[in-house]
Amino acid sequence: MEKLISSRSDLQDVPESFILPPETRPGNAQVSVMEDIPVIDFQQLGTDRPQLIKQIIDAAQEFGFFQLINHGVPENLLHDILDVANEFFELPSIDKASFCPGQKGKVHNWREKLRHPCHPLEEHLQAWPQKPIKYREVVGNYSVEVRKLSLCLLDLICEGLEFESDFFKGELSQVQIMGISCYPPCPDPTLTLGLLKHCDGNLITVLLQEQVHGLQVFKDEQWLAVEPVPNALVVNIGHTLQIISNGKLSSAEHRVVTNRKVSRMSVASFIHPSGNCYIEPAKALLVKNCSTPLYRDFIYKDFLSTYITDTLEGLPPLERDVVGSYFVEVRKLGLCPLDLISEGLGLESGFFEGELSQVQIMATNHYPLCPDPRLTLGLPKHSDVNLITLLIQGEVSELQVLKDEQWLTVQPVPNAFVVNIGHILQIISNGKLCGAEHRVVTNEKSSRTTVASYTNPSFNCQIEPAKALLAEDSSAPLYRAFAYKDFLSTYVTHSSWSTTT
Repeated sequence: MEKLISSRSDLQDVPESFILPPETRPGNAQVSVMEDIPVIDFQQLGTDRPQLIKQIIDAAQEFGFFQLINHGVPENLLHDILDVANEFFELPSIDKASFCPGQKGKVHNWREKLRHPCHPLEEHLQAWPQKPIKYREVVGNYSVEVRKLSLCLLDLICEGLEFESDFFKGELSQVQIMGISCYPPCPDPTLTLGLLKHCDGNLITVLLQEQVHGLQVFKDEQWLAVEPVPNALVVNIGHTLQIISNGKLSSAEHRVVTNRKVSRMSVASFIHPSGNCYIEPAKALLVKNCSTPLYRDFIYKDFLSTYITDTLEGLPPLERDVVGSYFVEVRKLGLCPLDLISEGLGLESGFFEGELSQVQIMATNHYPLCPDPRLTLGLPKHSDVNLITLLIQGEVSELQVLKDEQWLTVQPVPNAFVVNIGHILQIISNGKLCGAEHRVVTNEKSSRTTVASYTNPSFNCQIEPAKALLAEDSSAPLYRAFAYKDFLSTYVTHSSWSTTT
């Protein structure tokens, strides 16, 4: 920003750098108040600890957000930090500009922010603003109190997930960042946002907000406003806690809308792991539930770098991990049927390992609603050119297979994979196995999304009917030998083939 927006009282229009693309603007849509977001009474800590833990875990699973009352942070301290925050943003631009960095990304948020580390306090205090005069004292006291509360919440979550005691202590919760945001009045709240849609990347966030609406959470495909509760703190599950819990707890997408008449102030405390901390789904949880990890392991600083990039570009940061984990699991699953097929055909153990199954391609296809399904297809008739395909297809019946001169619908089975033999496996088996022709029809009432994993040979792999099979059956080869890349080029040229079902 060339000039801090809180210092520009003359603004009659939203500057171009703050105007969102039409599809992401909040517009004039009415947003309901999120009346069912849990408000949890922390006083239960001393009277009914099991019930408190259950409420926290349930809220973290269902919403990723909850509000906390009677949390133990002194009421006067809550008022003091909001007062000192307001005083800071009322300072002349010259006094605050060095603490309020410019914004990155294509479109700017309608806010000013002050952000700094605060744990250990003695290591960071001297780098904080000296104005207002009480800033360091008030923010220091608040950061200590809210850190104690955050660690207590993590202990309760640890207990609720049945982790070992003190699981989140040490490197996992070593860093605390204080973020103070000012959202000035906006001349046209329909065009911009105070904070774009995102999920927090850290472990857990504790937010204090003024009694002004602005925070909204995305749930069940709609935006819901978080009603400010006097003296309550909003608790938000971050991506890192979602990963450690292997998806048992969820981080919710949220945003901040602006206001034409009044400004809004919020103070957030973010608990992060150390930069070099190793993050992965908790092994104890995987063992207990006999489950596979949904997310890959990583060094936190590496995740943060991609998280920032993805968030600025409006991309879900965890999709990298979900798709990556799925990729690994479905590849293992795809190699297992090949081992069984190898055994069933009487081929040597490990026949399909190496070059024959070296390449894996993942494809996601979306088939939107079609106004007249009689006139078109989602995918024309074809057979797959690879070794074997594993397809997950949701609940909409649109995949059809040609058998005995008629099209048959493949009825979706919940959580089942469709396994499809490709041309290459047909050739290697010398026609003993067959690659079936199939197509995808469209639907005027429901859309359909599929995810397919294709196991392919390497481009230079030599493909031919298995010699052991020919010798055993004393049969002649039905197909000539070829390099896979040569077969691919002629196949694509002479067919309506597409690698997505």
